Amino acid sequence: MAVLWSILLIWLKRANVRPVDVVNIFSKARTLTYITTYSCGARCAHCLMDCSPEHSEMLSFDQMSTVLHRLIKMDLPIQTVVFTGGECTRLGDDLLDMISYANSRGLTTRIVTNAEWATGKDKTFCYLQALREAGLDEINISFDDYHADWVPISNIKRVWTQAAELSFATIAIATCEHGSATVTPDYLRYELGEVIPTYYEPNGDINSDLQDSIEKGKQCRFISNNNLYRLGRARNLRKDEFRQHRCGMVYEGCRDCCRDIVITPEFRVALCCGMRPGAGSIIDIGSAEFESEMSDSEEIFCRYLSELGPYSLLSLLGRVFPHETGKLESINSPCEACESASRLIEKLDCAVEICQAMQEQLDAEHCLDSILGGVKTDARGE
Repeated sequence: MAVLWSILLIWLKRANVRPVDVVNIFSKARTLTYITTYSCGARCAHCLMDCSPEHSEMLSFDQMSTVLHRLIKMDLPIQTVVFTGGECTRLGDDLLDMISYANSRGLTTRIVTNAEWATGKDKTFCYLQALREAGLDEINISFDDYHADWVPISNIKRVWTQAAELSFATIAIATCEHGSATVTPDYLRYELGEVIPTYYEPNGDINSDLQDSIEKGKQCRFISNNNLYRLGRARNLRKDEFRQHRCGMVYEGCRDCCRDIVITPEFRVALCCGMRPGAGSIIDIGSAEFESEMSDSEEIFCRYLSELGPYSLLSLLGRVFPHETGKLESINSPCEACESASRLIEKLDCAVEICQAMQEQLDAEHCLDSILGGVKTDARGE
């Protein structure tokens, strides 16, 4: 078997592989996400983007509209535009103008906010009305024990109740479950005085009735009850705060990679928003100018994460650098695996070496798939 493997690799290295451009990489992307800024009035202990009031990086309307215009010209299947951060409402009129711009092109729009701006009844209603008139469809409010240290529940109540009066298509409160959580779905139901469904059932399955309503475009209000992940600042939290990920460790392609085009405050492109992107990160693939093809290494990382996934990358790192394997903490989600792999690659300065190993594994997988496919075809006599 080892001899066959070596022969396969030698043959594949001689083959000409045509480079894949950004358009092909994102051919299945349905969402365009702007990480509008890292500026935020909160400094949450679990923030995966490491946001704080001290940050000043911010996307402009010109940058965001230019990206969307180019992606539309590329005929990519974008359906939804998401504005997140940091606190996206800190963009002021640029946010409203961009929502209107996206809406005018028939796209669904969503903001992710901590409601820091909802400090009074009239002020909250006026801003929500401005968002709705701009064409905003969905509001996702971030609130949990960590946000509660910075934003009072009264802000959440104002947005929740007043947004319902303005007929937004979706209003959700995104919270996170962890060992000592007090901001739970039951707590939110009590504070808001409503029976509110959760996106996930107690057994971890998606609420099928809610999902059906979302897919049919019905007005939905729910609690998005997510897990707490060891990402960003959350790496500094106690280990007993984290629960086992619902799906466990799965060695398969990342379902989010390349399905979401992410634009960062530095005006760069990332493969997803499950961890903070940045130059040197394995999910950072270059400038948002979209004027050149991806580099070979960027393409390899993209293909590997999309086809084989972050758990496979961690396993590969363990084989190439066995002395580092024991230093990786317990992994409970694909995003944690991806961030851990990125940090390890940066620490060891081994991008070139690991890229070669990734390419060899990808080539071997494709070749084996081709052989097995041929065997199956011969067996059917076709």
